[in-house]
Amino acid sequence: MNDISLDLSGAPAPSNPGEGKGPSKNPNASQEKAVTPRFLVVKKVDGDFGQDSPFMIQKQLFGLIGEAKSIRKVKDGLLIETVSAAQAKKLLSSERLDSAKIEVTPHNTLNYSKGVVSCKDLLVCSTEEICSELKSQGVTEVRRIKKKVNGELQDTPNHVLTFNTPKLPARIKAGYLVLPVRVYVPAPMRCFRCQKFGHTAQRCDRTQMCVCGKEMHEGKRCEDPIECVNCKGNHLAISRSCPIYKQETAIQEIKVKENISYLEARRKVVVPIPQQGISYAKMAEKVPQVDTAQLVKELVPTLVTVLRDIFVTKGSQEMIKIPHLPPRVTRSRLNSLSSQGPALSDVGSEKRKRTDRKELTYSTEDESGNSEASATQTKKKRGWPKGKPRKGST
Repeated sequence: MNDISLDLSGAPAPSNPGEGKGPSKNPNASQEKAVTPRFLVVKKVDGDFGQDSPFMIQKQLFGLIGEAKSIRKVKDGLLIETVSAAQAKKLLSSERLDSAKIEVTPHNTLNYSKGVVSCKDLLVCSTEEICSELKSQGVTEVRRIKKKVNGELQDTPNHVLTFNTPKLPARIKAGYLVLPVRVYVPAPMRCFRCQKFGHTAQRCDRTQMCVCGKEMHEGKRCEDPIECVNCKGNHLAISRSCPIYKQETAIQEIKVKENISYLEARRKVVVPIPQQGISYAKMAEKVPQVDTAQLVKELVPTLVTVLRDIFVTKGSQEMIKIPHLPPRVTRSRLNSLSSQGPALSDVGSEKRKRTDRKELTYSTEDESGNSEASATQTKKKRGWPKGKPRKGST
């Protein structure tokens, strides 16, 4: 007997509810999209790779997974960027590299990316609901940004989405809305204990300091003098005008956009920090000013002498002394003769000089300025002369 039920109208209903129309058409739409991690960290179970030859490690990895996209040495071991999902799966399933036992794990941050979407319509939804509905697009975590208004935290339409791929998507689809995704640049990490940048209070063992630069004082207002513990400037450690804060912001931006580690991004950022008690304006005053006009006047005579010795040769001087140019000499012929001038003077070929003299026709001028035209050669007429009988004519 077929398992077919009838509704009140008598029409047969589908036996599989997933075959109907509506949101239940794809029951796996809310499941997270499986993505193989691309950046993997290889560690030695016993010891590290510091005592092994880099040539041998390269050959062993090539024999295990083939040619990887990049291999870098990190604190924990080797950071390997794979070229395909098959290569990453093979490396994840490996337990030995030659005779050494290894442990392969995905990198903590490089396999993920964070973006920001702004939408007021998402304020009616919880972050858990948004994350559940966007799992099919690779979203693993959703955080709503808040701001302080009159001392109270309020929700904003900005949401930070964490994706399980290193490449950030250009847009996502939230229900019927298509929302653009922009890069999320986190704020610089500042320790609430010592007020220094680059670590958190959980890993800090320094003396607890206030934002005013003095030892921690509870229940008292910060009094002058105020000194930043990072740049020694006259402002609080939480000030956004601090040059160290601007430097850390630039480091975070490069780290996110180029998908590199914090240390690599820090090497690319060079921001001069003024000394204690010296502002940027005072540092600019100490730079010696150069008189450009005076410097040019001093350099021009030397440059002219050097260029004259280089470009003015014996052959070019002889060519400059030529009084007149013949009217029938073309530009191309002049260039060829000028290029051959030094060579002809050096070789001293009289035959070549006589040939060139025949080709050129000079006009001479007398002292009174009157010029006489040179004798023109008669042109030989073409054709048979008139009245002269041709040979063999009858």
